[in-house]
Amino acid sequence: MAGMVPILQQIVVAERPLKEFALPILCDFAHAGKACRRLLWKHDCITTYLNVLGDPYWQVNALDAILAWSVPCF
Repeated sequence: MAGMVPILQQIVVAERPLKEFALPILCDFAHAGKACRRLLWKHDCITTYLNVLGDPYWQVNALDAILAWSVPCF
């Protein structure tokens, strides 16, 4: 809610050295709760996750985030 999602997305997309720190945080946001998932939708974070699937090192994190995002919380 403090505007971190777009900043983290820019770091991940730009392939900056901080990607190794930004991507796990961005993936953990999918587990954080309903309000956070709404922000991820708002900023089209699914596209970021799908783009990361091409990187073998980050595939598991991205798939885990997509799964957590798609399964409703009860």
